[in-house]
Amino acid sequence: MNGPLDFSGKVVVVTGGAAGLGRQLAECFLAAGASVTIAGDSEPTELPTAEGRSADFHHCNPGDYEQVQTTIEQVHSTKGRLDTLVITEGDTAIEGSATTPEDIIRQHLVAPLNASQLANRIMQAQDGGGNIIYLVGNLIQPAGPIAAAYSAAGAGVRNLVTSLAVEWAPRVRVNAVDAATLPAAPADICNACLFLASGLSDYVSGSCVVPGSAGSH
Repeated sequence: MNGPLDFSGKVVVVTGGAAGLGRQLAECFLAAGASVTIAGDSEPTELPTAEGRSADFHHCNPGDYEQVQTTIEQVHSTKGRLDTLVITEGDTAIEGSATTPEDIIRQHLVAPLNASQLANRIMQAQDGGGNIIYLVGNLIQPAGPIAAAYSAAGAGVRNLVTSLAVEWAPRVRVNAVDAATLPAAPADICNACLFLASGLSDYVSGSCVVPGSAGSH
């Protein structure tokens, strides 16, 4: 494989990559040639595979700073670099894992920020920098007293994208893909992530791409 979407030699970490859209993202990067690690708190029965290669799995509670730090440091130590971190929310209703506003903010705003900061430390020091991509809006929308906290966390992540893009430029680009605003096939969302992680988007940072729209906002 050759060309701008050839990820041979690149190292990608996908949080929440065991199932659903996160798994499809892992398989998409594998098919493009990347070495992929999925990180989550439950190991899948079958690891994501593509083109005869499999992702590897690191047990990691995304809300536990020390576990996230260990995972990112182990990936870097084992594979020698970290080119792209894709942070997904998972595909289950948040009521299953977070039941208070404080839980929601920690799980969907603080945890992604912590993971980003840990990855940035590595990316800033390596040739080629790196990319951080947030997948936003792919959870079942909550109802009741936690709805406001979830919306606030989502708005916070979008603000992180624009703020961190400025703070960490030019070596590390930070973007998001909106998985909910417009109807989009999973393949379109995966392709948007591939684009943002590739050299084709060297000029793009601080954006939230909406698959199916005319561009980003």
